[in-house]
Amino acid sequence: MVAGPVTLRTLHAGGFVELEGGTIEGSVEVGASFSASAALATGSLSVGGRARVGPGSRVGRVEVGGRFEAMGSLVFERLEVGGAGELRGDAEGSEVSVGGVLAVARSLTLSGSLETGGMVEIGGALAAREVSVGGVLRAEVARIAERVEVGREVVTRHGLKAQRIEVGRHGRVSGPLVGGRVEIGRRASAGDIYADEVRIGPRAEAGAIVGGRVILEDGATVASVVFRDTLDADRSVRFGTPPRKVDALPLFPL
Repeated sequence: MVAGPVTLRTLHAGGFVELEGGTIEGSVEVGASFSASAALATGSLSVGGRARVGPGSRVGRVEVGGRFEAMGSLVFERLEVGGAGELRGDAEGSEVSVGGVLAVARSLTLSGSLETGGMVEIGGALAAREVSVGGVLRAEVARIAERVEVGREVVTRHGLKAQRIEVGRHGRVSGPLVGGRVEIGRRASAGDIYADEVRIGPRAEAGAIVGGRVILEDGATVASVVFRDTLDADRSVRFGTPPRKVDALPLFPL
C-alpha cells in the first residue's frame, strides 16, 4: 500500500493497487484490483476485477468488471459495473449501468439514466431522467423525469412518479404510482394509481385508480375508479366499488 495521499498524472498497473487516496489527474487503469481508503479524485477509473474508493471521492468515468464499492459519498460522471455496486452514502452523477445489483445507502441523484439487469435498492430518494430495471426497484421515493420500466417488483414507501411507468407481466408494486401514463402488465398487481392515462392488463389487479382515461382489460380487478374523460372496461372486470366520473380530478400526490 502506498502511504499518504498521492498526486499523479496517470496510474496504470496490471495487478493490484492499494493507496490512501489523493489526486490522479488523468486515468487510473488496473487489471485486477484497486483500493483507495480515503477520498480519490481522478478523471477515470477502469478496473478489470474489484474497485473500492474512500468517502468523498470524485471520479469522472468508472468502469469496473466485477464489484465496485464507494465507502461514503460519491460524485461521478458515469458508472458502469458488470457485477455489483455498493455506494455507502449519497451519490450524484450522470448515468449508471449495473449488470447485477446496485445498493445505495442514502440517495441517488442522476441527470441521465439508470439501468440494471437485477435489483436496485436505494435507502433514500431516487431521482433520474429514465430508469430501466430488469428485476426489483426499491426506494423511499422515486421521482423520474421521463420513463420507468420495471420487470418484476417496485417497492416504495412514498411512491414512484414518472411521465411514463411500465410494470411487466406478473410484476408487483407496493406504494403509489403517479404519472402521465401508467401501464400494468398481464397478471401483475399494483396499489393506488394516479395518472392522466391508466391501462390495467389482463388478469391484473390494482387498488384505487384516479385517472383521466382508464382502460381495464379482461379479467382485471380494481378497488375503485375515479375518471375524468373515459373508462373502457371489459365486461369481465371486477370493481370493489362502482366507478365514478368527475369533472375535475383531485391533485395527484408527489
